[in-house]
Amino acid sequence: MDLPKVFLTSSGTEPASRRHPWIYSGAVAGVDGEPEDGELVAVHKAKGDLLGVGFYNGRSEVRLRMLKFGPPEDLPGLLRGRLRRAISLRSAVVPPETDMFRLVNSEGDGLPGLVVDRYGPYLVVGMLAKWTEHYQGLLVDLLREELSPKAIFFRAGGKVAEQEGLSPRAEWIGPGERYVWTKEYGHKFKIDIEKGQKTGFFLDQRENRKFVEELSGGKVLDIFGYTGAFSVYAASGGAERVVMVEASSEAVELARENFRANGVEGVCEVVEGDAFEVLPGGDLGGPYDLVVLDPPALAKARSAVPKALKAYRALNRWAMRRVAEGGFLLSCSCSPHLDRRKLHEAIFTAALEVGRDVQVLAVRGAGPDHPFHIFHPEGEYLKVFLLAVRRG
Repeated sequence: MDLPKVFLTSSGTEPASRRHPWIYSGAVAGVDGEPEDGELVAVHKAKGDLLGVGFYNGRSEVRLRMLKFGPPEDLPGLLRGRLRRAISLRSAVVPPETDMFRLVNSEGDGLPGLVVDRYGPYLVVGMLAKWTEHYQGLLVDLLREELSPKAIFFRAGGKVAEQEGLSPRAEWIGPGERYVWTKEYGHKFKIDIEKGQKTGFFLDQRENRKFVEELSGGKVLDIFGYTGAFSVYAASGGAERVVMVEASSEAVELARENFRANGVEGVCEVVEGDAFEVLPGGDLGGPYDLVVLDPPALAKARSAVPKALKAYRALNRWAMRRVAEGGFLLSCSCSPHLDRRKLHEAIFTAALEVGRDVQVLAVRGAGPDHPFHIFHPEGEYLKVFLLAVRRG
C-alpha cells in the first residue's frame, strides 16, 4: 500500500513499541507526504523500520491513533475484520432480554476513537477521532452490511470535537427517531438518542445495575439518577422505597416514564435538584440501606483532578452519612483521569472525616461489552466500589 509516512523520534519509538495506541505530537520527527487529517498513514520508527499503520491528525495532541502494528492491510478489510470481531464478542457476553449495548468500544476493540452503540433497531456512532469523519462513508457501508440497522445516528461535539477538529454533528443516516424504547435484562427504558447523555444511556453500568437489583431491599437512595435506571433495578429487586436525586428536568420526565413502564412508580420518587445542594442538608429522609452514588465525570482533564478529588470526597462524606448502620454504598467514578487509587484515597479520606468504619466488599468496572485493551490502561475509566458502612 502506498501510504504517507510518519517517522517517530528516538524517544517516541520506545513507548510506541510497547503498543500503546496513542502517539503524541512530541514523538513525531517528520512526515513524508501531505496526509489529510484523519487519513491512514504508515508509521515508522526512528531508524526507519515500519511500526504499523495509524490515523494521522495534525491538529490533535494525539497525532497518531494506531490501527495496526505490523504490515499494512487493505483498510476496508481491516475495519470489517475488527467490526466482526467486536460483534462476535457481544454475541457471547450480552445478556438475554437486552437490546441495548455497546458494539464497538474504541481502543478496547482495536478501533481507536470509534464508539458504536445499539439501541433496538438503531445504531449510534460516537465520533471521538477525526478519522471517523474522514472515512464516514466507509463506516456507514460497513455498519449497514454487517448489522442491517434501521438507521444510524452520528454524534460529535464538545471538547473532543474541538480538539480533534471534528465538525459538530447530530445527524441521522436513514429514517431515525429521537426516542426509542429498549430493554435491558427485561427492564424497559425510553432512550433519548438525539439529546441524551453519552449516546443516550449509561450502558457501561448495566452489570452494576444488575448487582444493585440483587442487593436491594429496604430503602435505597439513588444520587445522580439520570433517567432512573438504578432506581428501576432497585425497585425491581425488592426495595420498599427508592428516592432518586436528579437535577435535569428532562431526565426526570424520562425517569418517571421508565418507572411507569416497569410498574415501580409506587415505589420510586424523585427529588429534583442539584445533588451538591440537596445532599448536604436536604430533607431526603433515611437512613438508607443502600446508597448509589454515580456522579458525572468530574475530571475530564488532568488539570481538573485536584478539584474533582475535593468533590468526590465531599460527595462520599455526604453519602456515608445517609447510609444506615451496616448498610451499603455503591460509589462510582467515570472520570478518565482519576484512577482507581485516587478514588480509593478520596473514599478513605471521606470515611475518616465522618468517622465511619468502611469495608470494601467489591471493586468493579464496566460490563464486558466495554472491554479495555491491556496496552491502553486509560480505557479502564469506570471505577466502582461496593462498601459496607458502619459507625467507627
